[in-house]
Amino acid sequence: MGNLGSRAVHGNRATDVQLERLFTELSVEVTGNDKKKTTVLDVGRFKAYFSGHDKQFGHDLCVRLFGRLDNPPNQDEFVTVMKDVEEICQRDPREIIAFTFSILANQSDSLPAEILPSLFKRSFQYGMVLGVEGEVEYDPTYIVASLIASANQHLSKEDGRLHVAQFSPWCLRHCPSLFDGTRHWILSCIHGDHGQHTHTAAKQDTSSHDPDWMPYYQLPEFSAPPNSVLQLDNMIIWMLSISLPTLYMGGHHKHGPLDKMVDYPIGGEWTLLYSSAANGFSLNRFLHHCSDYRGPSVMLFSCHDNNDGTDHLLALAVDVEWRAGTFYYGNQHCRLLEIKPFFSVLADGPKRVSLNEKERGFPTGLRMMSESDGGGNCILHIPSSFDSVQIREGSSQVLTAVEVWGCGGMEVAALQQKQKHWEKKEIARRIKVKRDALEAWEDNPDRHLLEWVGVSTSRSQEQQQH
Repeated sequence: MGNLGSRAVHGNRATDVQLERLFTELSVEVTGNDKKKTTVLDVGRFKAYFSGHDKQFGHDLCVRLFGRLDNPPNQDEFVTVMKDVEEICQRDPREIIAFTFSILANQSDSLPAEILPSLFKRSFQYGMVLGVEGEVEYDPTYIVASLIASANQHLSKEDGRLHVAQFSPWCLRHCPSLFDGTRHWILSCIHGDHGQHTHTAAKQDTSSHDPDWMPYYQLPEFSAPPNSVLQLDNMIIWMLSISLPTLYMGGHHKHGPLDKMVDYPIGGEWTLLYSSAANGFSLNRFLHHCSDYRGPSVMLFSCHDNNDGTDHLLALAVDVEWRAGTFYYGNQHCRLLEIKPFFSVLADGPKRVSLNEKERGFPTGLRMMSESDGGGNCILHIPSSFDSVQIREGSSQVLTAVEVWGCGGMEVAALQQKQKHWEKKEIARRIKVKRDALEAWEDNPDRHLLEWVGVSTSRSQEQQQH
């Protein structure tokens, strides 16, 4: 269970007064060669304050912001730099990626391949620290391996390093929100709030805290069934959050209070609509359980390649209600992801999804195309038999598990249940109407007159004879 509490959202930026208070909390008085006392930043306290679960992060950030640590800044210099940092954390994703990359790269424009695990693990840790309440006890080994497998394609063949010029386009395409957790950690530190997650200077003295601001980065709540084969957990949710639009991460679209350009995960609740473990591998049952859910949803599915023995985990995010028919649908936020063993966006865009159980003259099964209105190549095909998967032009793989999670929040889930209840009552009403009509016909004098002249009037009898 992703146990999350609600958090207030406030739109003001840190003022000079707030930053001056933060400086006071992190400063120390020193005596110079001229015997004069001055107040400067205590580098050790700054590192501890901004580190949290990653003890190296505070050091890397300090070097990135203030350069030589043997010459710490005074109050005016500190306030100026931190206001610039806050501004950077609210800019275009390209600038955020470059800034966060440079922190780990020690202001360089490239990283050695062996540093990549630290980059991804750090992003995961801060995403979990802010996005999920409680201690971070997850082992992100396979997450890091999946991201590295994708990023390694962009290592320079000349020096074997990952350059930000190549990393940034890859990140924007496949995981544009990779550093959301990191930058929100920085913002929470600037505003003086670490919540319940650390025992740093921020916990010891709350005088600099902004009472009207709290972190608004949250991952959705969910309740995975005990028989879940896919074992949805917060690690998978986080991997989806770094790639999928926030439409799927909170039940509704909402801008972060400090930003007008991008959205952030803001919590919400996912509802399990369909599970192959509970409902069976059936396209008909899939449609029955997912229809009438008028909100975005994520279909998680796993498959096994018998040729090389590889297991795959993928996600198809659909931003509209599931529909069956001979047409393509979906809006701009539809997306097909491979989560493991290789993290990648396989396809995205509007009018690329189709779901046809048995209508003739149109491809059957669940499909996603590379272009709108059925154009381009078929990227995903799950046949009507609901027992196999074909990705791109590859060989058919065995479909091993499917779960569909509604991402529209409790209100959308309640509306679906209300609609299902109405449909059930309507079916019962129509059956009763037919039964009443049949019973009335049995006692009708006209029926007896027709039978006297040799005209059969019992449809049920005719059906039994056949």
